[in-house]
Amino acid sequence: MNPDYLLYMLPIIFVGYGAAYLCTRLAITVATRYRIFSYPTGRSSHTEPTPNIGGIGLVVPFLLLLLCIHAYGILTGSLRFIVPYLLFYPLIVGGGLSFGVGLIDDIRPLRAVQKMVLQCVCALIPLGFGLSFQQIAIPYVGLVPLGVWGYPLTVFWMLLMMNAYNFMDGMDGQGGSFTVCVGGFTLLIVLGEWGTPALHYVLPVLLGCGAGFLALNRSPARTFLGDCGSQFLGYLCALLALFVSVTTEEQYPFLGFVVLLSPFLYDVIFTLFRRIRRRENILRAHRSHLYQRLMIAGFSHAQVLRIVASTFVICGLLAFAYARSSSDPIRLLLLLGCLAVLAIYTLFVLVVEKQRRTT
Repeated sequence: MNPDYLLYMLPIIFVGYGAAYLCTRLAITVATRYRIFSYPTGRSSHTEPTPNIGGIGLVVPFLLLLLCIHAYGILTGSLRFIVPYLLFYPLIVGGGLSFGVGLIDDIRPLRAVQKMVLQCVCALIPLGFGLSFQQIAIPYVGLVPLGVWGYPLTVFWMLLMMNAYNFMDGMDGQGGSFTVCVGGFTLLIVLGEWGTPALHYVLPVLLGCGAGFLALNRSPARTFLGDCGSQFLGYLCALLALFVSVTTEEQYPFLGFVVLLSPFLYDVIFTLFRRIRRRENILRAHRSHLYQRLMIAGFSHAQVLRIVASTFVICGLLAFAYARSSSDPIRLLLLLGCLAVLAIYTLFVLVVEKQRRTT
């Protein structure tokens, strides 16, 4: 890694933090003025009406700083600051649309069908700019070409992450903490020979803005991401995974990103299949996610956040090791280690629930 990057990365992180903190406070003021609140319901983890458009405070400074970095690169002719078009345009167009759709839903809730159609439009945008899965590296198998199947897989991946982030943003500090972990570990992964130089600046923006928002989202949260924030971050995480894996699949396989994002993905998929097995209406609001079941069992927000955040960090370390390894046996062992971490977490939740029922 070029030491000069540090001269830019650290100030970018601090600027991102300050900008997001101030913008989030402004979003809280606006939400309070116009009564844009998340009101407690039977599935809520909060007990007081809470401003619900805090995502504005994270997304707006993120996009503005990204545009500034990109413009600086163009004006100075410095290629390392110019965000590659495969990432820049899908992020600005698709990310901006996902943010706008979420903001509308926060202010005046959309019907489920309307929301899904608009999410599909967002998920198709990377394809319009030529970004899609082309091959996936699997231990002991090698690079598997996807052909035309890469297109539906791309759309499915984008939709999955957008909704996973939305579903998992139900507890103080969880969405913000996950954003910081994803930004931080992705930055560690792409430093050096992987990724494009511009990612060395894009990711610090995400890290700083995520931390600035988190400062006001920790329990007791003064604001929530809302759909505008959670949909954008889900889209961004999916797009980063797609871009890095497409451009560096041989060095950093897509499965490494799956490991990094697995705490959110696993909880959503596990809960979905569990509800289907119980023949529950999967479209109805619920409190069946693993972190919600811990809170129902009597754990505080802070306790649950420490537990789930530990899975974020462990899976981030496993993803980092996956990226740094080129050995199939080690990569397979790391994938199994990720599954073991998630299985232990699930077993812990089941044991806690069983103890609660017997007391």
